[in-house]
Amino acid sequence: MAAAGSLALIFIIGALVLVAGPGFAGPPQSYDSVVVGKGDPTYDVKAVQDAVDQGGAVLLKGTFDFDDKGRVNIKNDVKVFGEIDKQGTRDEEYLFKSRNGNNKPLARETVNKMIKEWTKSFKGNYGTHTLRKTFGFIQRTKYEVSFEVLCKRFGHSSPSITMRKLMGYS
Repeated sequence: MAAAGSLALIFIIGALVLVAGPGFAGPPQSYDSVVVGKGDPTYDVKAVQDAVDQGGAVLLKGTFDFDDKGRVNIKNDVKVFGEIDKQGTRDEEYLFKSRNGNNKPLARETVNKMIKEWTKSFKGNYGTHTLRKTFGFIQRTKYEVSFEVLCKRFGHSSPSITMRKLMGYS
């Protein structure tokens, strides 16, 4: 993968899919579009944009390079899935790696800074916690995912804690 821009774009797409997707359902039996990354920003950005524009279920395979300024605009309902590159990415490897060290995760503070940079033109204060709460709130209200399931996903000790956090009482 190329630079932090690539990770940033994938993180944004991932966050949007998590917020928009129904429940915690697995991948579909078939995909509306399959895009194989070539590691070339000129190809990869356009190919992913074309697939996302069609909507539906999109499978991304291989290695993508979106360069530092590569962007994909999501205009339709879309669910994006990824398949591990056959070049040897292991299950124990982090998807979003820090540039500081071999196979180290991005620090929460780093992701928080990235989100704040991306959302600085919006009114409000956004960060990792905002995405987490938004994801849970939409899963609960739109898709009726139980507090028990959300509790497990969030790593809370009880559903009552999840309920308080999502409903604004803390």
